[in-house]
Amino acid sequence: PVVPVPPSTMPRSRSPLHLWNFHGDADRTVSVSFSRDRIAALRKAGGHPLYTEYAGVDHNVWEWAYSEPELIKWVFSQSRS
Repeated sequence: PVVPVPPSTMPRSRSPLHLWNFHGDADRTVSVSFSRDRIAALRKAGGHPLYTEYAGVDHNVWEWAYSEPELIKWVFSQSRS
């Protein structure tokens, strides 16, 4: 089973976290509220995560994420500082 990490237990980091979160709003395995809350918590802590939510998409969101035109460019633009 999938066990989402609640935002309150996320590690606090001084370094930027490069994150692009994808979630379908019709996900019946992991509630979309987990991603929404996690992204909100990261932004509140000063982070700048990207978030894409797909209307009507269930848990197999990777099928849509992998077709994002900017995903490959974004992945390869990340580096450690």
